[in-house]
Amino acid sequence: MMTALDVTNGREVWRTDKYQVRESIGISEDGKRIYIRTMRDSVVAIDAAANKCEPVWVLDAGFGYDINSAMLVEYGGLLVYGTKNGLLLGIDGRSGRLKWEHKAGVGLVNTLCPVDSHRVVLTDVDGIVTLLRHTG
Repeated sequence: MMTALDVTNGREVWRTDKYQVRESIGISEDGKRIYIRTMRDSVVAIDAAANKCEPVWVLDAGFGYDINSAMLVEYGGLLVYGTKNGLLLGIDGRSGRLKWEHKAGVGLVNTLCPVDSHRVVLTDVDGIVTLLRHTG
């Protein structure tokens, strides 16, 4: 289940079982979209202001089963995420279009840290630190 709460009073705004969500969630830079990574293949953007679960877009990214707890992070309109199997995704935050993917290794990737519009720092479960330059 995914539940949206009103931060001013703690009351439930909406609740859904439409998406199989675990702990991977993020918010757009402008606060208008909530990003979720489902447990199988998909990244979904939800309208943050809606009174019901309203998807803005759904991307079938084809990453398979994933239970990584890393957050989805947006910087400069680019949404980034790293899977439990070392796959990095770069997604257009507004449209949901997959811009790039990069296989960084075979292990779990922690929450990615964008440096600027073309560089992302990542660490993995083995303690390796990498600076990825991308053209997206």
